[in-house]
Amino acid sequence: MKSRRSLITLILGISLGSFLFVSCMTPSRMNPYSSEEHTIAVNGVGVVEAAPDTARLMITISELRETTSAAQSTVNKKIAEVLTVSYEAGIGEDEIHTSSISFNSEYDWTDNGRVLKGQRVRQTLSITISGIDEAKGNLASLLDGLGTISGIEISSLNFYVKDTEQLYEQARELAFTKARQKAQEYAALGDVSLGTPRSISEYSSDNAIADTYGRAMKMEAAMADYSPSQVPTGSYSVSVTVSVEFLID
Repeated sequence: MKSRRSLITLILGISLGSFLFVSCMTPSRMNPYSSEEHTIAVNGVGVVEAAPDTARLMITISELRETTSAAQSTVNKKIAEVLTVSYEAGIGEDEIHTSSISFNSEYDWTDNGRVLKGQRVRQTLSITISGIDEAKGNLASLLDGLGTISGIEISSLNFYVKDTEQLYEQARELAFTKARQKAQEYAALGDVSLGTPRSISEYSSDNAIADTYGRAMKMEAAMADYSPSQVPTGSYSVSVTVSVEFLID
């Protein structure tokens, strides 16, 4: 009985000692990122611009005929013309694809009810033009060729940079440099020493430029009134915003 009491006393003593040890620990030892740490939190924005090297345009051919087969046949002929013009402008087969195609019945509404107008076939092609930063003539040549085809529609023309990795690296470095500079200014104002970053987060975006040249534009130009295409591409930009929290030494 005496040995059992001794064992119980020993266990209680160990437990009490452990409790006192934990209770005496300072918050900074229990949590290295406790509220006792002082920090400076800042944002930095880096924006880098470059000349676009790639363009993408969407071409839609839409025909209404008495039958679907008649409408489709007309659309196919114009698609063939578009492809011929594209190949002559140096566009590869792998840079052209159909993004949508539809067959629909169209109706007119009269006092006597719905009247069938015919069958409409609509097909949209996506064409990518690479290397416009080195040879802008290929884009102008394509647009010039499309101008000879009546009844087609360019719904959009977008310019962008195909490989943005290097641009983002530059923007990220610029954003962090600005954030550190801002933190150093605050540290000097507060008469403290700036430490190492405690946390870093990032938000990034790019800006693809859409040209109004082809927006809902009918290619109905007569060759007699025609002049060669001029296609300003503007600039393409990427933006990186970093949020950095620096420790204060």
